Amino acid sequence: MAGDAAAPPPDPMSPALLLTGLADAEAALAVAAEKARPFVLVAPFGAGPLWLVGVEALARRSRPDVPAVFALDCGDAPGHALHALRAGVKAVICDGPAETRPALAAIAAACGAVLLDRPARLLDLRGRRDAAAALRAACDTPDG
Repeated sequence: MAGDAAAPPPDPMSPALLLTGLADAEAALAVAAEKARPFVLVAPFGAGPLWLVGVEALARRSRPDVPAVFALDCGDAPGHALHALRAGVKAVICDGPAETRPALAAIAAACGAVLLDRPARLLDLRGRRDAAAALRAACDTPDG
């Protein structure tokens, strides 16, 4: 963790996906490999950091080298973001007080992680019959 190289920030044009389970992560990594375009997979605020770390580890078993960013939405709670960083999450989103952002970004970098801005749009695969088609379409739209 602390000795790892810092995680690279995602391309701002990378499509962002609401991560609700392992199937979402596996589908996103498959389409990212196919399209050569990474995704930002955002676990919702209610997800725990260990859940996200576990989902990422399981998804990457079959696609370890596909570029993707697994991020935890920490809402407006910098303490939640700090807990996530200590648990090994490599990207956090936090809308806490503006004065805490520089310190939180520095702590994230020291942990080999990044503090991300909230994506403007999250693709939600719940209820979609063909997740891969929805992910491919997200890759093909200009705003991700």
